[in-house]
Amino acid sequence: SILYNAFPTDPQFCIDSRTINPGEIFVAISGSQVDGHDFVASAFQKGAGGCIIAAHKKHILDAFDPASLKKKLIITVNDPYQALLQLAR
Repeated sequence: SILYNAFPTDPQFCIDSRTINPGEIFVAISGSQVDGHDFVASAFQKGAGGCIIAAHKKHILDAFDPASLKKKLIITVNDPYQALLQLAR
């Protein structure tokens, strides 16, 4: 579901918060050693335009000012990795 709807006109996606560019959408993928959800704050600090996160982890958004989230595209899905694959198709 889309929690906030500031959808960019030309969306770009990134899975690494260390290399994200301003305006890109951060996709929080959980891997065997790291969980991308742990880096949503870092992605936002670097100017991410939004994020795609797992619905069962949307509680991580509680740490953010709701007013700042209204300027972001926030999408919750069952599996961010599968969502990224579908976007690629």
